[in-house]
Amino acid sequence: MEPSPDPRPFALAMPLLLFAQGIVAWVDQLDGRSGDGALGGASAVLLVATVASAFWLAALLAAVLPRGLGPSLGVVATGLGAGATTLVTLGDPTGPIGGVFDGVFGMVLGRAVSSAPAALTAGGPVLVGAGLALLLAAQTRAGRMPLGSLALAALAAVVVASPFGLVPLGAVLLLIALGPVLRGPEPAESVPARPHPAMGEPSDSATAAAKVRPAGGPAAYALTVERHGARPVGDPGMRPHSAEAWRPASRR
Repeated sequence: MEPSPDPRPFALAMPLLLFAQGIVAWVDQLDGRSGDGALGGASAVLLVATVASAFWLAALLAAVLPRGLGPSLGVVATGLGAGATTLVTLGDPTGPIGGVFDGVFGMVLGRAVSSAPAALTAGGPVLVGAGLALLLAAQTRAGRMPLGSLALAALAAVVVASPFGLVPLGAVLLLIALGPVLRGPEPAESVPARPHPAMGEPSDSATAAAKVRPAGGPAAYALTVERHGARPVGDPGMRPHSAEAWRPASRR
């Protein structure tokens, strides 16, 4: 039996990477030269790692959900957003990494990124957030996440997208919102199997017969039979095998 997909590692890694990226970007802005130097390069690498983790989280969330249009669109949007963010971050020749790709592809990509409007280059993270929103909404519809967690994830997206540099706070809110995913599904209550009578446990009929038969041994059993007007023949502790043995004494 194949193990079921487990999105918990990426549900933990993605907010933590986003938190680290926000902290590094905030420290990088303190010297007034945002995007330059080692801190700028570290921030870019953390951003790529964050969107990659978001894509794997989206794929694993969709794997544990029933098939539908919403989860499929969520995975597609997250994948496109993660790919666009990676290409823009690593292919910008004026960026902190300086253009990772070489050759004709690197030259074409660098020119495309440099000439693209800022709104278009920022569309990658927006697609990632929209894809995750679709998947978390599907989680809520499936009963795997409460509505409060979905609302908290929406608030985290607003905080991250705000122009006030509150990415670390948004990452913490997102981590709290993903708490149900981190806990995983609740295990089903197991019902202990009832042993078969052949394994040594008394069956229902034997238990009922033991309750009907009075305590006290054969003598008490014979006394009970006498009170009901029957005179058993043979061992009173055993059931007679003929109707004659249970015939009332007055008819014999």
